[in-house]
Amino acid sequence: GGLPSWADMGDYWFWVILIIIVVVALMVAMTIMQGKRVSPEAVQQNAVAAEGWLKSIQNGTFRPPNTPVLLRENETAILNESCQLMEAKGTRIYGGVGTRIKGIRVGGGASQSFDSLSRIDSGTLTLTNQRIVFTGSMQSRLAELNKIVSLKSFSDAIEIASGKTSKSQVYVVENPILWEQIGRAHV
Repeated sequence: GGLPSWADMGDYWFWVILIIIVVVALMVAMTIMQGKRVSPEAVQQNAVAAEGWLKSIQNGTFRPPNTPVLLRENETAILNESCQLMEAKGTRIYGGVGTRIKGIRVGGGASQSFDSLSRIDSGTLTLTNQRIVFTGSMQSRLAELNKIVSLKSFSDAIEIASGKTSKSQVYVVENPILWEQIGRAHV
């Protein structure tokens, strides 16, 4: 009964290395998915489209879009678009390995927590002169414009934070620059 030989430890090191490789690969994959790139040309096209839309308001050629939202008295639809509702979810990755040596479990592991966006629903996002309304197949969300604390556009989405909820709402839309500019003009 002495210590185990290196030959006995071979399986242990194989599993340690394999788990480290898997954990690193998962972290790299998630980083790549979160850092989605958009070409400068696409950003420029979105900016030009937003400017054109604003000019249609100034010129008096703007026509309110059709929307599934039941509008209140004196409420007008401004933007309406198909979108996806995303929500931040906490994710934990754990990697660990252990082996038995003389009946005693020896080993260790590591874990890392991070937030990732998960698709919650798809539907229609409508901006009116009073609120932003999401109507989906499973959920509805509502943010009164006077309760919005921040609007932020990303390459393919708009993030809305209101005093009503603790979690920000993220909507994947065609032109996030347009949504942010028009939303800020009405908040």
